[in-house]
Amino acid sequence: MSRELKLEELMKIDGVVGACRWKESVIGRAVAAKPIVVEWYGFENEDAARRSMLAVDAIGLGVKGAAQLSYEYRPDFRQLASPVDSFYVHGYKRSVLATLNKVMVLLDNDVKVDIQALPLQLVLVRNEVS
Repeated sequence: MSRELKLEELMKIDGVVGACRWKESVIGRAVAAKPIVVEWYGFENEDAARRSMLAVDAIGLGVKGAAQLSYEYRPDFRQLASPVDSFYVHGYKRSVLATLNKVMVLLDNDVKVDIQALPLQLVLVRNEVS
C-alpha cells in the first residue's frame, strides 16, 4: 500500500526543481477567486511559486472541463471516476506536471523523468480542501 508523501519529498526525485501545492480561496468557486499557495519548495520566492501556480491552476481548470465533457458525452468513459488525473506542459528548459488535487512540480528538461510514474507520486501528497 502506498504511503502519504509530504510535498518536500517530491524535491528528492531526480529532475524535480520545484514543487507547490495550493487550495481554493473560496470553496467551490475556484474560477471566481484566486487560489492560495499553501506550500512551495525550489522556487526563487513565494511570488514566483504563486505566478506558476496561477498559470497551472488556470490550465487545470481547462483540462478538468474538457475531461468532464468527455465523461458526459462518451459512455465508454463512464466506468472511470475521472478520465484525467494529471497534465503535463512542456517548456523549452522547464516543464510542469500537475495533478487535479492541486499539486505541481517544476521539472528540469535536462534530466530524464518518468512522466507516467510521477503523477502517482503527486497524488500521494495530501492536499485537503479546507
